[in-house]
Amino acid sequence: MQIESVVGEALNEAALELSQYSYAVTKAEEMDFSIGEQLFENLPLFIRDTFVKGTDSIIKMGANEIICSEIVKEKINVGDEDIDNWLKRKGVVDGYDGLHFFLSDILGNEKDIDIIVVYKVQVEAFGLIDKTLTICQRAKTAAWLPCNVEFANIGEENKHGSIWQETNFIRGKYFVAQLKEMYLKQAVESGQGVDLFFEEENKLISIFSMNVFATSYSDKDFNPKKENIYLQLEKYVKDINADIKKLSGEVVMVDGSVRRISNPEKEILIVVPAEAETMETMNKTLFVISKELKNLYGVSIKYVYLEEALNEE
Repeated sequence: MQIESVVGEALNEAALELSQYSYAVTKAEEMDFSIGEQLFENLPLFIRDTFVKGTDSIIKMGANEIICSEIVKEKINVGDEDIDNWLKRKGVVDGYDGLHFFLSDILGNEKDIDIIVVYKVQVEAFGLIDKTLTICQRAKTAAWLPCNVEFANIGEENKHGSIWQETNFIRGKYFVAQLKEMYLKQAVESGQGVDLFFEEENKLISIFSMNVFATSYSDKDFNPKKENIYLQLEKYVKDINADIKKLSGEVVMVDGSVRRISNPEKEILIVVPAEAETMETMNKTLFVISKELKNLYGVSIKYVYLEEALNEE
């Protein structure tokens, strides 16, 4: 059918474009701030709002479907005709809203873009609807993601000299791995949105990292930009609240055991550079924000000071 050809071509183009975006996002984090900011600003708005939040956010419920739907819609070529009208004219039930991308997976395995669309088409015979077909189409490609290679080399050869100069994605996985190893008995299997579960305290913990000396969070004299720090920490707090709601009352630990949870305490651990511990203004700002967010969202925030960010080679 013509509809399958048109949709299939759009899926292929969308998969390739997402692969390029994955590279652009990573490189924007690695490059000089002004250059990286320009690259960031050139990304589509919905990519900036969703994709750039990091792989862990990408694979959370809903993000895959939103991204795939937006990009595929841009790629469907039906000339000057409205896409929704064209699809309905070809028998697609509910037009573009009838194209469902819930099976799609963006970087779920940290290396592939896998776009899957399911839709229904009403087939007519003699002017009457004869039957309804369910169609599933797929486009899959490897993501152009240099950080996968770089992460494998951490601990052997850190080309930047400090983990704090790595991308958010690499740095985040590095610190999560360290802390999970430190608390092995409390470590939660990856992919559930939380990282640690302390059963005796009935506490779920998510781990994040923040380079508070980055230009987004402090000025050239390392004075904190409170509003920016607040917004980022607020996002992390909202993330853990949303993730815990999806757990269905249990978590799977790294040893394969399943633990029941009910009304757990919620906490996020924020890894920050070691130097921040001795900076009074920065520390005061961090703890004021923590108190404000605890009152608003019921999530505790604790800071862990690991590895220097300002050391010079």
